[in-house]
Amino acid sequence: MKTVIPLCLLRSGSTVLSGILHYLGVYMGKKSDLIKGQHVNKYGCFENQDFLKLSHRILYDAGSSGIYFDYPSESKIKQAVEKNWELTLETIARNRKEPYWGWKDPSSFHIIYYIDSLLENPHYIILKRDVKQIANSIMKISVQTNFYSSFNHELSLFDNHIYRTYLVIRLLANYFANGRLLENKKFLEQLITSSYSKMDKVTENKKCLIITFDDLLNKSEKTIKQITKFLGMKRDKKRFEKALNFVQPELVSFRKGKQ
Repeated sequence: MKTVIPLCLLRSGSTVLSGILHYLGVYMGKKSDLIKGQHVNKYGCFENQDFLKLSHRILYDAGSSGIYFDYPSESKIKQAVEKNWELTLETIARNRKEPYWGWKDPSSFHIIYYIDSLLENPHYIILKRDVKQIANSIMKISVQTNFYSSFNHELSLFDNHIYRTYLVIRLLANYFANGRLLENKKFLEQLITSSYSKMDKVTENKKCLIITFDDLLNKSEKTIKQITKFLGMKRDKKRFEKALNFVQPELVSFRKGKQ
């Protein structure tokens, strides 16, 4: 068994990578989960909702406001992971179904260092995109996306109404204290750079493949072959073609310079 964990950021091409893994035969979550997030991507965001709930709960307990651009300290994250240890064990056990399985969640890189020991034969794939491109994409999507749909999806990750109430309060407090962080390009670029540094650090001495978003788009066949070789997957022509066909202009609007 191999656990496949993409480490990625919002607007970095994470949906493309997760979709490729799904079509190659990696269990990335229930199909009903993968199609959620259509307010952001018409094909869905290919995110395992179980792990979204887990990581967002941990970050909430560590003090995050819900936008996940106000990263808590490592000591608080560690304490929150310990508090949610049983939930973490249950989430992993519930999803560890196939010889190749994993999940995509752009906030997982915060908690992965603390749960790596629970994963069987973990293989990490770090997806990197140009910092300025990600910042520009976040700024554009923050204006274009229906805020209500996005925040409603965030609230749906919390079953307890008390958590939901405090999440709203934290978000409003953060907004009034810091303004429109998603429209501050310098802030976003610094945050993205520090996030990539953290990904590199938590995967030191781990089985890790680093790929770029540009290669994923422009050298798709070569990059997908790299992924299958890294994971030790047998070449399946039909699966490979499905994965390759997932990288298409109407899904990846970055090619047309829209986002």
